[in-house]
Amino acid sequence: MAASKRSEFLDITSRDLKRVDQITARLSEADDRTTLGREFVTEMERFLPADCMLWNVWTNGMERVLEFSGNTGWSEEVLAPHAGAVNETIRFHPVIASGQAKAYWRRPQRMSDFQSYGRFQSNPLYREVYRHIEANYQIGFHSAQLDDGVLNLCWNLKSRDFRDAELQKMHLIGQRVGDLAKRLDQSKSLRATWQKLKDRLESVGVATENGNSMLTPTDGKILAGLISGNPRVEIAANLGCRRDTLDRHIAIIRERLGFDSVAHLLAAMADLAVFTERSRDPDPKKP
Repeated sequence: MAASKRSEFLDITSRDLKRVDQITARLSEADDRTTLGREFVTEMERFLPADCMLWNVWTNGMERVLEFSGNTGWSEEVLAPHAGAVNETIRFHPVIASGQAKAYWRRPQRMSDFQSYGRFQSNPLYREVYRHIEANYQIGFHSAQLDDGVLNLCWNLKSRDFRDAELQKMHLIGQRVGDLAKRLDQSKSLRATWQKLKDRLESVGVATENGNSMLTPTDGKILAGLISGNPRVEIAANLGCRRDTLDRHIAIIRERLGFDSVAHLLAAMADLAVFTERSRDPDPKKP
């Protein structure tokens, strides 16, 4: 564990860290986000058990829950009838109602630090939802910003509040699973980008009005340089041409591939470059 992170995880033991490494390795085999969520909850039942445990993906402003998985006893069928009430009353969540949720969610938060359990019993969110899921005490954490929303993890206990060591365990595993979820999003984006590029490349063999639609070897070198993340000035130097000449050539490639603008072409190449760079180190970043 990096020295800069040690102060955040003072109560994490070497045994805990080993368990987290093992869990991360198993979860890294998930092929999609839904599978990752289900397997994550299963792993947490052994590592950090709770009366009710939820993996949630919310819209960015926490207005609506998009997907969720629960631990044993809290299946989608059990929780689905409460989904509407959650969306209608989530603004009363003590952390969100504080008006500073964006800052507070950067690390796990105890709900009791914002509102006592006695007071929470009169909260509309408790009356409509949480009393049904034994959520007397809760810790939550925004684990990752995803393409379509935010990954939120929460644990609920019925008879006692959460200890500092439990918050730290949640923080550590939450960071790891957040990295995995983001990588799955990046893989999905990459596949979509590759398919879009493939469709464009397959279409360039079709004659255009001027009959000039085939990519040249020079076009291929330029695209390879862009996908590799090389600066355009470097690509131009490797081709033995000026930067403005390269820009004109990129504009021609953009037209041949059917992208709406040079910016869109460069964005697609940048997506591929970022993923290529990250894929060189497939293990999730460790704290």
